[in-house]
Amino acid sequence: MKLTRRVLFAAAAVAMIAASAPAMADIKFGVAAEPYPPFSSKDASGKWVGWEIDLMDAVCAQMNEKCELVEVAWDGIIPALQAKQFDLIWSSMSITDERK
Repeated sequence: MKLTRRVLFAAAAVAMIAASAPAMADIKFGVAAEPYPPFSSKDASGKWVGWEIDLMDAVCAQMNEKCELVEVAWDGIIPALQAKQFDLIWSSMSITDERK
């Protein structure tokens, strides 16, 4: 059930970005640089793989947008979002009072 909510939340976040900026050429997705299989990790060739990456690719294809991954250390992922280094966090994250 939690996983479904996370997926729905991620899809809703991307949909809001797409609706608010229809002329956007690129969307930057912040991803935790640390591997977290099966969600996201790098394969032997250095390519990002995992179900979160597959979902991101599907969302980008559906929106007809060019998407870019921005690797960020987990501890700095929220500050990097606030500094506008990317448009949204695309790594599973629990909601806590501190993160709100």
